[in-house]
Amino acid sequence: MQKITITDHQGRVEPSILKQLEDKYKITLPLLFKHFISQFNNARLFQNVFEFQLEDYGTIKRDVTFIDFTISNIATDMDMLQQVWGNQGYFPFGETAGGDYICFDFREQLKTHELPVVNIIHDLHDDNGIPTVCTISSNFREFLNALYTTEDEAELERISKNNISFGCDAPFDWEIPNI
Repeated sequence: MQKITITDHQGRVEPSILKQLEDKYKITLPLLFKHFISQFNNARLFQNVFEFQLEDYGTIKRDVTFIDFTISNIATDMDMLQQVWGNQGYFPFGETAGGDYICFDFREQLKTHELPVVNIIHDLHDDNGIPTVCTISSNFREFLNALYTTEDEAELERISKNNISFGCDAPFDWEIPNI
């Protein structure tokens, strides 16, 4: 079973909040994602780097930080995607240091609740001003499994010491369940 290392998080997201988000946006979030986010709101991972292919640019590396899953925060991100860029059908759950959104692509929602994970590149647009969307993985499990770190064990030790001084329970390994 694959493991990821949680280096920080902001507590749990209650199932009722996730249900409100699903009802408000008329979506069904993937089960593994709901399991993850219900335990680790605003998570930071040691394995936080992913790659994707971008035409004319080749392989691109980015990092991910999971966003704060409160209704007001998600509503702000959804408003940005829908009103500014007109991107209907994407649900943000993470962001990169460069300001890109990591989203589920709901444009063709599958009955299995396995949704593609995409990167919406905010500063690379088509002729209509719509940002470029690149597929990262075919589902959330594949996305988590593809994450890796560019740091060494010394950095994980530094994070651990820092978190202990602030009373944080991380870092710790989390096994990705077979949901």
